[in-house]
Amino acid sequence: MNEKSLAGYGGPHSDATPVENSETDVSAYYYDLKAEDVAQGTHVLSRVGLQFETTATAGPTPATVDNHDTLWGSGVGQVPTVSKTATGRYTATWSTTFTRTIPEGGAGGSTTETLSLKRPIGLGFISTDPADDIEVRVLTVSANEVTFATYSPRGTLADVGDNSGNPFKVWANFR
Repeated sequence: MNEKSLAGYGGPHSDATPVENSETDVSAYYYDLKAEDVAQGTHVLSRVGLQFETTATAGPTPATVDNHDTLWGSGVGQVPTVSKTATGRYTATWSTTFTRTIPEGGAGGSTTETLSLKRPIGLGFISTDPADDIEVRVLTVSANEVTFATYSPRGTLADVGDNSGNPFKVWANFR
């Protein structure tokens, strides 16, 4: 999802005639305030939230997505594919486009938008053992793909906790 602006919502608008019924009509001024608030929200909000579990199985192999959410939905169609490519290396890939059910201009149908991830805004790990010491790094972010590296405290790539020896959950939010 690309960032929006008031102009992207057709604004600024002006009233052709004064609002006569406030229950059915909205003044252009108040519509523009709402549209501007929505547009500004696309500049600061997390576009994608993801949580997946590492795996000790040799790559390439799929990793389990435990939780996900996006600005355009959290259903099955929005789940990324997460793959372990090598020890401590994971790639999350989302679809390059998504469909909005509200079309441009308000006519019937839908609109296809291109995914445009920018950067991580939150990153970490969750372990079954509080003594685990793991570092998670984002290596690359492209429009629809993110690569992660998970490290032990010794700086070596790792898929399991340094204390528990168990896989752990990686979580990340992206703008």
